[in-house]
Amino acid sequence: MTEHPDIAALAQVMAPTFGVDEALDWPSVEERLDCRLPGDYKAFMSLYGGGGIDDLLSVLLPLHKDGIQWDPGAIEDEISGARSTWERTPA
Repeated sequence: MTEHPDIAALAQVMAPTFGVDEALDWPSVEERLDCRLPGDYKAFMSLYGGGGIDDLLSVLLPLHKDGIQWDPGAIEDEISGARSTWERTPA
């Protein structure tokens, strides 16, 4: 994954602890979700992984992953609702 400048800046103030080396096969993930995911999300996931930042923000995994201690949820559970909202939202 190419380094994303915003994620590199974030790493200067928030050390990656748990998500490092959580490699994902992004082409397979995007095929399963039937959508492309933003580059900054993929860069964030490659450095931090899914989970929470304090009690302020939850970052969903793209797909469910077995055997993790805390499951923040997955984009795959939310994508059909998001598509429905997108389709109903005026341009």
